[in-house]
Amino acid sequence: KTKYATEQLAEVYGEPPLLKGYGKRNVTTMDIAPTTSSSFILGQVSPSIEPLNTPYVTFSTSDYGQISVPVDGTATVDITIYAATTSGMTLSINVDTNSVADVASYSFNSTAIIPAGSNEVTFPITLSDANLGIGASTLILTLDGGENVFEGESTEISYFQECVEVSGTLDFIFDGYASEVTYEITDSEGGVVLSGPSTAWANGTADASVPLALCSGRSYTLTVYDSYGDGLSFPSNGSYTLTLGGIILASGGGNYGISDTTSFNVN
Repeated sequence: KTKYATEQLAEVYGEPPLLKGYGKRNVTTMDIAPTTSSSFILGQVSPSIEPLNTPYVTFSTSDYGQISVPVDGTATVDITIYAATTSGMTLSINVDTNSVADVASYSFNSTAIIPAGSNEVTFPITLSDANLGIGASTLILTLDGGENVFEGESTEISYFQECVEVSGTLDFIFDGYASEVTYEITDSEGGVVLSGPSTAWANGTADASVPLALCSGRSYTLTVYDSYGDGLSFPSNGSYTLTLGGIILASGGGNYGISDTTSFNVN
């Protein structure tokens, strides 16, 4: 009931800074009612209901979103931790085992100190383009305040290598049977980046130029297919050329059979 109540209050009145991203209005939801013993100790005077005085720490948000890291560069993310008290404490910041990130791609101080008189601390995490690859990396952090300290949920940072696009074209000179020709460009993880044509070229089409843009600093593979199995060779030889940034990175033609594959790097 208390969980439902604090969630409803958060919807109506909003989340306080300490609980941003948690959908709650109250840090403390369990209270201790006065008893005969506590009243006796206090001179037969009941102080009414007092909250549990338990140290509580949490990240300011559970998700820092998608962070773009420049190619061969770094990006910095400032992480904020809130505490329910202002008595000061030292916290350990740990990397959760569910993280999917190369240890060389992030760095931070694993100890954070909330000074006395304050209820928050901010520390930087440096993300670098070290073994990032083309997929997103996920770094999950948890807090450890030691004995008798309650920690909030973990926080997550997703980051990826920035894409600096290089424009170019994939040009075909057909052999007379353009309808047999298709193409596919895949990245280093096997994902299809570009394929076509969306509608088959008509037989008798002399040539075609496909505009494209790929990311600098990454590796790709171009495969050109011929459904009949004689490449670009009948009734006359044809060819294909992939050009990016004014540089020819892949080319071929003639009788290459069912397919012709070329791997290349974009610089």
